[in-house]
Order: sequence, then structure tokens, then C-alpha cells
Amino acid sequence: MAFTDEQNEQIRNDLIREARRCGITIGMRKTSVEQLTEAVGISKGSFYKFFDSKELLFFAVLEDIHTECFAAAQKSLQENTALLPADRAAASILAACRWLSKTKAFVFIENDADFLLHRLPEEVKTAHYHDGETHIRTLLEMGGL
Repeated sequence: MAFTDEQNEQIRNDLIREARRCGITIGMRKTSVEQLTEAVGISKGSFYKFFDSKELLFFAVLEDIHTECFAAAQKSLQENTALLPADRAAASILAACRWLSKTKAFVFIENDADFLLHRLPEEVKTAHYHDGETHIRTLLEMGGL
């Protein structure tokens, strides 16, 4: 079955949302492609039109978590310009930690991120993944710190 561009985008977003929910509640390892496709109403064969593997789907989840966490920290930097640099940096890191806790995203990171990164193709990691220190340094530099 062919999907429209809008349906493709919606299905991709639904898969990411469901994978994130599963990653937080039961973990990536216990989540099956069949479970994900059933939840979003597509066939298992259609899954591979959107992601080449379950690991690449969960990598998309990890990238979304990173983007949203980074945005929470960046928002804090922008809102706390009156603070001293060290206090501003601390507030930003606390904002990111609060976001991770509130969304329960840390559960996925703590339980599955390392396992996931070991299962990804090297070219994916090389092209898209940077260590946490690089991201924190970039965030603080963007905030003028």
C-alpha cells in the first residue's frame, strides 16, 4: 500500500512516539517491530520503508531526546541572562536534568542508550553521534559562557 507524503510523515512520527513510549516503559530490547507496527497500524513490511532496523528507529528516538533536552537547557540559558556565568550554566544543566526526569527520557538513556550505540553501524555513529561533553560545550558556548 502506498502512503501519501502526509501519511508517511505521520506514520514515521507515530513510530518514533511509540518507540519512545516502549523505550521508557519496557525497554528497547523487549520491544519488537511487530509490537511497534501493530500500535501504529501498519504491516511489519511497511516498517522497513520508514526505518532500516529497529535500532535506527530507536536512534531517532535518542536524537529527539537529545534535541528536546538541549532545547530545555538552551531555554534556561536564555531566560537566566542576569545570573552570573557559573550560576547560569548550573541552571541550564538543572533544566536539562529536570526535563529528563519529567519526561522519563532518562530511563531510556540509562537502560538502552549504550546498548543501542553498540548495535548501530559505524557510519551512522560517525555521521550523527557526538559525546555528551561536545554537546555541553557547544551549549555553553552558544550561551556565551
